Amino acid sequence: MQQDVTFLGYRLKHGIHPLDEKIQAIRDAPTPCNTQELRSFLGLLHYYWKFIHNVSKLLAPLHLLLRQGQRWVWSKDQEPAFLRARAAPDILDFGSKHRF
Repeated sequence: MQQDVTFLGYRLKHGIHPLDEKIQAIRDAPTPCNTQELRSFLGLLHYYWKFIHNVSKLLAPLHLLLRQGQRWVWSKDQEPAFLRARAAPDILDFGSKHRF
């Protein structure tokens, strides 16, 4: 019997776990230089949002840059939010309570 299954971007083995390559892509993401790059980074994170505590609060400074008509200015508010978001996979809650 197979103990480990990969399904829709997750590894299923005694609960739900992230795929190592997706987590590495988040950790290695460069600082966004424009709206498109920020959207790409948030897309990487989106797959695991339900496992990140206070994700809305964590990413709020980044989402401010995506508002309609907002001028792109990467400031002291965005940098710590980005660094925390990039480190978020290290603190994900993929415990056994997330079983199918």
